[in-house]
Amino acid sequence: MKDFCLQERGSSNSRIRTYQYIKDHNPSTRQEISKNLGLSYPTVANAVKVLVGNGLIVPSFNKQKTEGRSAVSYDFCSDTYCSIGLYLAQNKMTFVLADLRGEILDQKKVKAALNLRSDGYLKYVGEQLKAIVQKNNILPSNLLGVGIALPGLISRDGEYVQYGHTSDFTGVTKTEISKYIPYKTALLHDSDAGAFAELNKWPDMRDAFYISLSSSVGGALMLDRKIVHGQDNWCGEIGHMKLITDRNAGECYCGHRGCFDTVCRCGVLDVLTDGNIEEFFEILHAGDRAALGLWNTYTDHLAMGVHNIHMLLDIPVILGGYVGELMKEDLPELRKKINSLEPFNSNADDFVFCSRSGADQVAEGAALIQIRIFENEI
Repeated sequence: MKDFCLQERGSSNSRIRTYQYIKDHNPSTRQEISKNLGLSYPTVANAVKVLVGNGLIVPSFNKQKTEGRSAVSYDFCSDTYCSIGLYLAQNKMTFVLADLRGEILDQKKVKAALNLRSDGYLKYVGEQLKAIVQKNNILPSNLLGVGIALPGLISRDGEYVQYGHTSDFTGVTKTEISKYIPYKTALLHDSDAGAFAELNKWPDMRDAFYISLSSSVGGALMLDRKIVHGQDNWCGEIGHMKLITDRNAGECYCGHRGCFDTVCRCGVLDVLTDGNIEEFFEILHAGDRAALGLWNTYTDHLAMGVHNIHMLLDIPVILGGYVGELMKEDLPELRKKINSLEPFNSNADDFVFCSRSGADQVAEGAALIQIRIFENEI
């Protein structure tokens, strides 16, 4: 998977910089853009002309009058184009339609067991996607593409699944997955997608480590708002970081025992509620004794994992996935456990945070990837 920048403000392309400035400082005049970006007025004027011609910005006259005339300002058009994010999880598929700001316009969830080697499954994905496009009256020319998030490692070139042992889809290609999708597609790891969605909600955060606490445990390292994949493309795969050394520890799908994944995936908790993680938190907050016991053990392990990550990287940690999105009122308790492990004067209040995205953060992030590709090519 390529290292896509979430917001490439440092680009030398004056058109991209002008576009991003208006998007972030809406509305803006050409004079303001020229002054604040250090670009010549003719350069900005030319960039604005192209952006207007492509429907990405529109002129308005809301700025204060100067010498009897209204200064022309430009507004960002977030609805000119849209993108669809698709998360193919173990037992369901989630679709999200987003505008150029990443705001959710529509979403849909469908129960379906993941099987990327089944033609019937892939055809069903295409049918559901087509239904969303038709429902929202989207023209093909206005759809930037479809981002497809999967619970597996994606190759550096984004063309195939490098590691997909959870559901036996290692080696499946983007072409095969997109067989019934008549739009531009991009593959990405579900943890990367979740990280994209989170940083879109934290505009001032440059560096962070994102932890996905869902049907499996994963992670993504974000430095200067870019995902780092490492030498062998495994950076962030904390689900296989050893937390338990006991030989009787639970076995991970990777074949080893005591992995982070075995003690902090959501299945450890929702075993009490027949796979319903929302219901688990309901009975937890109602004081159910069994739920409280599971949660105490779970947060002991989670605190150790977060502590280890913080000791290694010394950057903020964002808790995402199904559990991270639901545990906001339980965060103070977790922070206390993390603080008890910290050897220095660090306070977890300052570096451990819960997800700001909703339950569909992975699909949302998958939609964002197509938007970022488009923005970097303006």
